Amino acid sequence: MSKGNQPGIEVFIPYVTEDNVEDAIKKVTKKYKGDKEKIKKSKEFYIDDAMIKEISDNTIDIHQTMEKEGNGIRYTAFFNLGVTFLSSSFDAKKFAYAEEIVNRIALQASEIRIDDILKDEEKKLENLIDDKKDFVDDKEDAYKDIEKAKDEIAKKKERSKI
Repeated sequence: MSKGNQPGIEVFIPYVTEDNVEDAIKKVTKKYKGDKEKIKKSKEFYIDDAMIKEISDNTIDIHQTMEKEGNGIRYTAFFNLGVTFLSSSFDAKKFAYAEEIVNRIALQASEIRIDDILKDEEKKLENLIDDKKDFVDDKEDAYKDIEKAKDEIAKKKERSKI
């Protein structure tokens, strides 16, 4: 990370996009009231001055990275307490809470992705239902055309007998 080698919490989230993870981060961390900042010339970003009482009475920065890896995203969060970065050896209980935050982000990203897929599949289903309705209408029109043609043939046969 930009601050050197620091303890962090990493999770691999399969089948999601960076947008899914970014949306999840916004949703999960919204209550901590920090401002999202980008670190120049880096893929790293952080939430500045987040207020997470379960971790610190002071504001903290949550440095984050995302890397596309195979069929998902490797998301890493580093909790900067100001003087030090949060680690399990520093405070296991606070670190466990930070792990919960990261896990909520991962679950939320997966949920967002599943919702996206569900919306896409529902749209496909609607299109298939519309197509089926069109085919049924076309079939009915074809039967009507066949009946008209049969009537026309019968009329022509009648006329030819005269």
